[in-house]
This record gives sequence, structure tokens and C-alpha cells, in this order.
Amino acid sequence: MPTPATRARLYLYAIVDNDAALDSLPAGLDGKPVTLVSFGELAAVVGEVELSALNDTVSAAVIHEDIVEKILEQRRVLPVRFGTIFSSRQAMFDALDAHYPQLVADLARLDGQVELGLRVFWDPAVQVADATDDTPISQLTNIESPGIAYLRTRFAEAAQERTLRRMATAVEVFCRQMLEPLCTDLQVNVLLTAAIPVSAACLLPRAAVDEVVAKVATLQASRTDLRFVCTGPWPPYHFIADTRGKSS
Repeated sequence: MPTPATRARLYLYAIVDNDAALDSLPAGLDGKPVTLVSFGELAAVVGEVELSALNDTVSAAVIHEDIVEKILEQRRVLPVRFGTIFSSRQAMFDALDAHYPQLVADLARLDGQVELGLRVFWDPAVQVADATDDTPISQLTNIESPGIAYLRTRFAEAAQERTLRRMATAVEVFCRQMLEPLCTDLQVNVLLTAAIPVSAACLLPRAAVDEVVAKVATLQASRTDLRFVCTGPWPPYHFIADTRGKSS
């Protein structure tokens, strides 16, 4: 009898239309075949898997992404995030049922759409080099002590954080003005790290990818203090309902 650690689970790669016919898909995790399981108007792209197959996260993620991209080449698809596992078909059906109307709507809405990633980099030290705090600690006391030194450091860090966030927000506005007219949807994170003022996921028609990449090149030319990096196109992971399962 298999133990809980070795019992096969059901791994969900993606969701497609129920009338989908998929050809020439590579083997899935554990080398197991990838199959379709119907659910109403939808079909789940699944394969059996043991949890140990996810121990090598990088290799498993490459297999997952390869399968989803092969499906995207053939027909419209809702990609499911890496690591979505269910203990049984019924557990998967329960999860799909909970999100069913949104999944059906998303499959239609995302037809022909892809995701392009954008990250903007800068040198945070350069950005805050001339920043000053509005309320310097020197105005509060002339006495130096370990406590005052600590407060001085904290005041300087807070001032830098405010400066970076203000400047990052300006970069976000700049990017939105350039990209929103070309994108179906846009999700933006501001100041993801001190070195990344803007990180964005752009939803756009596949036919518009070259135009958006060209637009990013013009952004780079106009802002030499920043570095713009595009990735993709990818399946539209950031723009679908959550269907994450549980490993149980």
C-alpha cells in the first residue's frame, strides 16, 4: 500500500475548452502522459505525479512551462501556476466548480492574449544621492549617543525609502502612459526591491508583442538612467482566476 509520501496525486497544468484536441504534447512530470479530463464546458490538462517529482523545482518548472507553451501554440488556454496538485479528481472538480463561471469567462477573455513581463532597474544609491530628510535628527538634539546614532540611521533609511518610492511612482506613471494604450490589461508593482522601481505584467494580443517591445526600446532610449528588460511572451498567468490546489 503506498504511503502518503509516495501516493500519486493529480497535477493540473492548464485548462482548455472541453472540445479541445491536443497533439504532440511532451511527457509530463514523472514521465507520465498528459491527458484531458472534462468538466462542463472546460477540460483540465492533467497528469499523475508523486510529490517527489517536485523536489527538483527547476526541472519540474521547465516541464510544466513546456507543456503549457505547447498547448498555447495549438489553442486558447488558461495556464495554471506551477505546483497545483490535487489529491483526487473529485478534489480538482471541487476547486474548478468553485471558480467555474470565472474560468469560463477568462478562457474567452484571454483568447489570443499573451503576457509580456517588464522589469525596470536602477541604481538606488544614485537615485538617493542628493536626498535630504525634511526633519533631520540634528534639529532634535546636539547630543550624540548610541540611541541617537540609531535614530539618525533610521531617519536616513526612512528618508531614502520615501525618496525611492516617490521616484518609483513617477517611473510607474511614465511606463503606464506609454504602455496602457497598447495593452489589454496591465498589472504593476512599484518598488519591488530597492533596485527594481517597476515590475509589470502586460496582457496583450500576440500580434502586438513586437509593437510593445519596440515601445519599450523607445523608453530605454529616453531614460538612460533606467534599464528596461522584457521577458516573454508567456501564457497569461497573472490574469486568470486562482485554481491552486492543495497537496493532501
